[in-house]
Order: sequence, then C-alpha cells, then structure tokens
Amino acid sequence: MLALSQASSLVFPAPLPSPLLGAASLLSLLLLVPAVLPLVAPGAALLTAWMALFFSPSLISLPLVAPPPPSALARMLAVVVLGWASSLLLASRLASVGPAATPPAPSAPAPAPSPLLPPCAAAVLYASPFLLLPFAASLPLPFFLASNVAAFVLCNTRRIPLHPLLGTALLSQAAVFAHSLLAGCAPRASLALYASTAGAQVSSLLAPSVLALAVSVHNRRALIASSWLPTLLSVVATSLHGLFGTALACRLLRLPPRFSLPLLSRQITSPLALSAAASLGADGSLAIAAVVLTGLLGSVFSGALVGKEVAPLARGLAVGISSHGLGAAALSREDPEAFPGAAVGMALTGAVTAGLASVPAVRRALRVAVGAAAVAA
Repeated sequence: MLALSQASSLVFPAPLPSPLLGAASLLSLLLLVPAVLPLVAPGAALLTAWMALFFSPSLISLPLVAPPPPSALARMLAVVVLGWASSLLLASRLASVGPAATPPAPSAPAPAPSPLLPPCAAAVLYASPFLLLPFAASLPLPFFLASNVAAFVLCNTRRIPLHPLLGTALLSQAAVFAHSLLAGCAPRASLALYASTAGAQVSSLLAPSVLALAVSVHNRRALIASSWLPTLLSVVATSLHGLFGTALACRLLRLPPRFSLPLLSRQITSPLALSAAASLGADGSLAIAAVVLTGLLGSVFSGALVGKEVAPLARGLAVGISSHGLGAAALSREDPEAFPGAAVGMALTGAVTAGLASVPAVRRALRVAVGAAAVAA
C-alpha cells in the first residue's frame, strides 16, 4: 500500500491530490480486476486499524504552531466547533433519507474490539522505550518512535481515562520532555526534533491510509448502491457546506483571510487537507490544527449529538463526513456496526471536498467569500 501511495504521487502530480487519485485508481483496478483484492486487503486492514496513530504527530506537535492573536483564535475555535456540529447534524439529517433511515433488524450487539495488548503488557511496552533514554540524545528516532507507538498501544487498553488520541499525545509529550531533560535542551527543541524524525515517519503513513479507503469503499459497494440517494445527498451537501459555509462564517465573524483559509478544509483527512490548503494559499500548519480539532470533536462528542436511534448507516455517514479519519477510527472501536458508513462517508467527502478545492473557479469563489480576492489565486 505504501508503494502504491508513492507511485501515485509520481504518476499523478497536481492539481488533484495524489493520494485521492491513487485511491480512485486503486478502486477502479479492484472493480475491473477483483483478483487484486487479496493482495492489498491485508495492508489496508492494518492501516485502517492504526489510522488514529498516524494522526497523533499532528496533535503532539501542536505546541510548535504559532498561535494566532487571542481574538482571532477565539473566532477560529468558534468556526471549527460550530462548523463541526452543523456538518454533523446536516449529514445526519440527509443520511436518514430513504434506505439509510430504515432501522436494521434486531441483532446481537457487536462485541467490543479487543485492545491491542492486555493492560499490563501495554504498560511494560510504554516503559520499555525509556530504557533507550541514555542513547536518546544521539539516537532520537528510535526513542521517539518507540514511545509514540507504545503510548498509542497503552491508551487503547481502555484503562487510561482519556480519549486514546489525547492520551497518546500527552504520553508522547512526556517522553519528549524526558528527552529534553537528558539532552539539556529546551522542550520546544526536543519537540521540533520529534516532529522532524519520528513524527514525520508516522505521519507519512496517512497518505497510504487514504489509498486503503479504496478497499473500504470497494467492500461496501453494495451498501453504497442500495443507499445511493442519502449517501450522495449527505456527501455533496456537507462538502459544499464545509467549504462555503465555513467561508461565510469566517466572513461574518470578520476573521482575516490568513486565518480563514486554513479552516476551509477542516473536515477532510490530513493529506487531502494539506493539498487543499496549498491550493487555496493557506497556512498548512493551521489547516492541520483545524483538522485535528475537528476530528477530536467528532471522536469524543458525535455520540451525544447523533443518538443510537439513528440507523447505523446514517450514523456512520454523519460521523465520517463531518469528522474524517479520527471520527471513523473512534467508531471502529465504539460502534462497529456504524463503521462501514463512516469509512464510506470519510472517503467520499474527502474526494469531493479536495476535488472542489482543486477547481480554479471554486478556489477563486472561496477566496472572494473570505475576503481574499486581492491575493493572487
């Protein structure tokens, strides 16, 4: 899957994001040559299971992002929080049209997914990278990488009273702080070193994860075909709402364009959001911060806004559309019955939103909407 992702970046350069075009190509190949599926399915399943880990470097490195002025930051947070909630409710309403609204036949509840390791073994795994501390100053990559992965495994035992991604970020930052004490440097310098070494390595697997979504869509093609109307309505309407509704909200709140443009791609996964931000001339680090915050909101609070009385497909579509990979990853653990819809919603919304942002006329309209018409598109 990693090789396919690298090949797509060479074969499909601009204007569309290469992971998106690679995923479309892989989906086409799977539809035309089904025999390819057994070759890519194991890698896709592995990437999907660990997808939340690949988002963690963005959250761990968040203190490195230069914060906007307090007044702008408050307005940006308002746009992200209200935008996420309105996207979720809009997608939930539209996804409940037609077949998606039909409640499933009663069935035994799906068993909760097993943790990656038993709690004691996970705790030992998290402690083990600290044995590398004497060598961490000269060999930071093994230490940072081991502590990042071990923190994720420990937080997925459900013994940590935090959301797994938040717990992973905090435990990984603790390891970064320990490195700074040993190396005798500022914590910010150690965090920058983490971001350029282990963080870059872990984040690089996000693009292959986008390709893995092609396998999820292929495996649910019958579901999409039987519920094409709610899927189409919710994906297209929420993608337009995410781009133009966010731009309008930023304009109404008089948020300067340099802080507005990074928010427009808030509801799609990081590789596609970075590509959309580059197309719009937006700050990539702020765009990733908005993506991470949106995903966190979706993974923690979606269940409170979309009740269990909503059909599983509609629940999944709403979460995947509004909260991208982090929301889908949370459903894979907490609501496995709704996860297929989340995978479909995440993949199609990412494709539609990133595709729209790559169209010159749409880019110009978005820049005008946020008041950036004077800046060259």
